[in-house]
Amino acid sequence: MTTQPHAFLTIDHGSATVSVALIGRAGGAWRLIGSLAIPAGADLDPAIDLLVERTLAVDPVVAEGLGIVGLPRKDFPILEVRSLRPKRLAIVTGSERTLAGLVETGARSGWRTSGASAETTDPLAMTRLLLDRDVGGIVVGAGDPPRADERGGIRELATLVAAVATRRPEIPVVLSGAMSEALDVFGDVSARPGEVVLGPAARRTTGVDPDAPDPLADLLLELALPADDPRRALATGARTLADVLDRRVEAIMLGHDAAARAVAVPGQGGEASTV
Repeated sequence: MTTQPHAFLTIDHGSATVSVALIGRAGGAWRLIGSLAIPAGADLDPAIDLLVERTLAVDPVVAEGLGIVGLPRKDFPILEVRSLRPKRLAIVTGSERTLAGLVETGARSGWRTSGASAETTDPLAMTRLLLDRDVGGIVVGAGDPPRADERGGIRELATLVAAVATRRPEIPVVLSGAMSEALDVFGDVSARPGEVVLGPAARRTTGVDPDAPDPLADLLLELALPADDPRRALATGARTLADVLDRRVEAIMLGHDAAARAVAVPGQGGEASTV
């Protein structure tokens, strides 16, 4: 038996189930040795013991080569990730046209979206939307360059959002497109725990390759997903497979609360979206 295990466990905590996998180095490559899933909230230790016992029973020689024979559960290296219910993103704009583009971008970036524009919503209703305790992030947007119907209301809209940001200092605020012109309205942004980020305008919805890079979607995805969210690894995995296999790879993850899709082309990187 080896003194150092050549295997590790991965644990994916989902909304409905928890998946456990045993990854081991056998035959000169890292391989999936076995996996199982149990309902979320169930005791995880018996599931890990069962997975190891099955490996020992099926092929004791492989198990010995992996260094897991007699290895206490506490000594297994573990890579653990956790999926959380998508947070709500409040989107406010000066026009309905800009709102439609931002809602579409936010909806594929790991957020549940709510939106309002100054064209159809009065300031009081917009304030109530932004102050909803379910809101975990705010995007205030305008075109870049701003459209004629947006230009005059940029600072007024920014002032409303800045007042809300004072009441909700913990949540991030993204100034999209020409709204960056009103950054000074937010005062000293370094003093608040939540970020105030300058972001690009929403990507046009027509005449654009759906797999082309979308900087705003990437920014919102970064803000939406915690550091240990497994959906972050989907794009990396797709890019790696595309380069190794030298072919286009599309990966899809279907979850209880959200789904993710990643597309990668050899040597050209890739894009991911979460809905």
